[in-house]
Amino acid sequence: MSPIEKVDLSLAAGINYNKTTYSLQPAFNNSYFSQVYDAEFNWQLPKGIYISTDFSYTVNNQRAEGFNTHVPLWGASASKLFLKFNRGEMKLRVNDILNRNVGIYRSTNQNYIEDSKVNTLRRYAILTFTYSLTKTGLGGARGGDLRIISK
Repeated sequence: MSPIEKVDLSLAAGINYNKTTYSLQPAFNNSYFSQVYDAEFNWQLPKGIYISTDFSYTVNNQRAEGFNTHVPLWGASASKLFLKFNRGEMKLRVNDILNRNVGIYRSTNQNYIEDSKVNTLRRYAILTFTYSLTKTGLGGARGGDLRIISK
């Protein structure tokens, strides 16, 4: 396997446009944008070691004062495959490394428009162990998910 095959980088961007219209009370008509930018990097090192990091940046626009926030979310993990056929994986993951996660929501009704901030789960670390029941182990298709397909 060449070094290029061991590295995976993906980038994505999206724009959401929301528009609310009311025929009885046009004063409450409202529209706003939100943008989301994502990046993910995965690197397979020798001896069954994997390093991953992901970053998401959300931009909220055209909302009430104090709610036009930018929310950066950065997470990273390191994992090691082990046991016979690489059936075991131990992974340490840290979410919201920058400790900036916040939920911003907008509700509209015939009588009001409400922007709200919601408490969210902030920075945390999690240690997981995964065991694959197949002989190909977790290293075969990276992730080794058990998939059941029905038709």
